[in-house]
Amino acid sequence: LNSLARRAPVRAALSLSKRTGFGVAPQEDTGMANVWFLLRDGRRYGPFQLAQLRQMTTTGQLLPVDLLAQTEGGPWVPASEVPG
Repeated sequence: LNSLARRAPVRAALSLSKRTGFGVAPQEDTGMANVWFLLRDGRRYGPFQLAQLRQMTTTGQLLPVDLLAQTEGGPWVPASEVPG
């Protein structure tokens, strides 16, 4: 598949929820240590709880190459390097 064809499902998933930018329900805030932001294609999304990120991983909405950070300004790390 070419890059554009692979991104189409991702773009559809990104537009599922206006509140979070993803098709997952917002979770109750359980503290800042558990808050993550997502950077994809130069756009920031979030905040997300770790449980939301796990759900997004199982549905294919969060990819191992997506960048995550615990603050909006980074430092950004690949999702594949985030424990949990």
